[in-house]
Amino acid sequence: MPPAAPASDTATASVAEQARRFMLAALDDALVCLATPAPASDEVVHRLRKALKRARAALRLLRPLIAPRSRETAVLALRDVARAYATARDGASLVEALNRFARHHPGILVARAGSTLGGALRAGRLHARRSLPDATRTAAALRMLRALRSRATHWKLDTVRRGEDPGSPPADRIAQALRRIYRRARRAGRRTRNGATEVLHAWRKEVKVLHNALLALESTADTSGLAQFLKHSARLGETLGCEHDLAMLEIAIGAPGRAAPVSETKLILAQISRDRQRYRERALREGDRVFHIRPRRLAHELGIARVDSASEEKKRPHRA
Repeated sequence: MPPAAPASDTATASVAEQARRFMLAALDDALVCLATPAPASDEVVHRLRKALKRARAALRLLRPLIAPRSRETAVLALRDVARAYATARDGASLVEALNRFARHHPGILVARAGSTLGGALRAGRLHARRSLPDATRTAAALRMLRALRSRATHWKLDTVRRGEDPGSPPADRIAQALRRIYRRARRAGRRTRNGATEVLHAWRKEVKVLHNALLALESTADTSGLAQFLKHSARLGETLGCEHDLAMLEIAIGAPGRAAPVSETKLILAQISRDRQRYRERALREGDRVFHIRPRRLAHELGIARVDSASEEKKRPHRA
């Protein structure tokens, strides 16, 4: 009988494989969505794009362990499929944003303006749905993701990148990738003080990547720290999502050619502006809860410190 693997080696393997399993599960969910009979509903399109985002976040974690050619192939496949469904999702998001605004402010969205704007956005959603891939393109996307899943199952997760320590365990490099993801989201948050729409949207995307990357490692955590962090990052992502939806709704309502009365449109736009400001202020507060941790302390604070325990033990000087 072969000797049992050291505890650190077992932890290393479990962290790398957990990230891979998370990616494979996300790809399975995306494949189920793509196999849905056409035309795909708005709900299916939304579920597909969320699955692709989870897969891309896991890929960011696994990036240091994958051969460059395999990594680039995976990035392109996930990007191309996501882009094919982006326009349809954006059209549905505008209708959802208007409906949510109407629930929050029933007295502002008066009958005439509400009917006119709702009709225009619903027409826009139908137009956007025409961009959905046809049967041929959907079949191509299915083949692309099935091939990616097959390759990912057999990836050898020990590629050493230029300049890296060949003896560094895979889990240590995943920890480094996690810190890079965290730093990117943290820096994106620092650039949002001016409240520019595109900057806030960029922050939202980085927060989503961070949240999904941590979900991929959730089963490796040994404390409640990660669960609490995930709750805060999910809330921050939702707040930034609401702000972005209102920003897109503001642009759509203010576009030339809308038949709603000018006075009523001004009331609606003024309320949207106030709501966006409130969401921005809330996002900054929630961001402070998420990004107060120093990047080098992230794994320890979230209970996944054992991810890089092997290398830390190796660096620690021995006492006589």
